[in-house]
Amino acid sequence: MNTKQRSLLVNLNRLLIFALTVTGLLIDGFQIADLPYGIALVVWLWLPYCARAEARVLSLVRTRRRPSLDAAKLTSRYARAP
Repeated sequence: MNTKQRSLLVNLNRLLIFALTVTGLLIDGFQIADLPYGIALVVWLWLPYCARAEARVLSLVRTRRRPSLDAAKLTSRYARAP
């Protein structure tokens, strides 16, 4: 199975899970208590994409942040004189 077929299969699986869940919520009757469940479902279904986006953001933050002071400079600066 190549990457394109696997991606299609995963997306169809996600669509099926989402459709069945929404159908179950509508048959049972949508209530305000179902909102956190719906949000958790969406996050769970798109978790690989969320993790990839999070890794990109962390990578950007690490490359753009200022170099931090090393521990030796901090301890010597704030150390008490004997």
